Amino acid sequence: KNPRNFELIDFGSPNDPDRESNVGILLFSDWHADEVVKPETVLFKNEYNSEVAKQRITTLFQNAVKVVRRKPVDELIIGSLGDLIGGYIHEELQQTNSMTPMQGISMVKSLMVSGLKYLTESLNIKKVTFVGICGNHSRTTRRMQFSNGYALSYEYFMYKDIEETCKLMGMDIQFIIPQSEFAYIKILNHDLLFCHGHQFKYAGGIGGIYPSMLRWFSKMSQIVHIDKAFIGHWHTTINIKEICVNGTVKGQDAYAMGKGIAAEEPQQTYIILNSKRGFIFHTPVFCS
Repeated sequence: KNPRNFELIDFGSPNDPDRESNVGILLFSDWHADEVVKPETVLFKNEYNSEVAKQRITTLFQNAVKVVRRKPVDELIIGSLGDLIGGYIHEELQQTNSMTPMQGISMVKSLMVSGLKYLTESLNIKKVTFVGICGNHSRTTRRMQFSNGYALSYEYFMYKDIEETCKLMGMDIQFIIPQSEFAYIKILNHDLLFCHGHQFKYAGGIGGIYPSMLRWFSKMSQIVHIDKAFIGHWHTTINIKEICVNGTVKGQDAYAMGKGIAAEEPQQTYIILNSKRGFIFHTPVFCS
């Protein structure tokens, strides 16, 4: 009805094929699920062990579903950026971890498969892609190796195992598990780079990781065009035009406190990429 006889304007159908589309990008990294943080070593600011890890990761998946539901997306990319276990790369970790690297990998696999099942069943999303990147903590060698680093990583074979398990369980998830340190993906005309983040060093001094991080981004951009890079490793949440840095599930530990690094609530990251306007949304996904 049009009681005042004015002209009605047709805004088109919400199902118009030319409508904007959204892709959600959910980042997982730096769970360090096998590591232990005793409250006494961090002025009672944090506590972490295998049971706390399970609780936080379970809460992470529950909160991820809530966050994604707020603004529906057509596609979801899960970027798993490594260091899901702490491993035995340092003598200290061999003395203090709650379990061996293989036990840690087994626990993380169970949590990840259960979480992916929960995500896919809870969210009505046309396409889900899982990107599996190896971190520096999951290596089986004393030093990082490059040409065959993937073949000497607990996480690489965990990702392959997760892929096979999800297929057997009937989950419709596309897996990208590169043998490189990097995954390079084009989504909605944007070139996205996924890697762990250990590729540059913290130089110290004024500016924190920003100077080193931006130099690294500039160098990588000479190799491939990058609209945005997604990294973990640094246990802090940062989102700038060029780079998104993911947080950590582990939270504050004695090493970070000793270095004077500010504590951050355990969290991961969720971003939305819009087909017309680029990156339009960024939020933490809390783990507690």
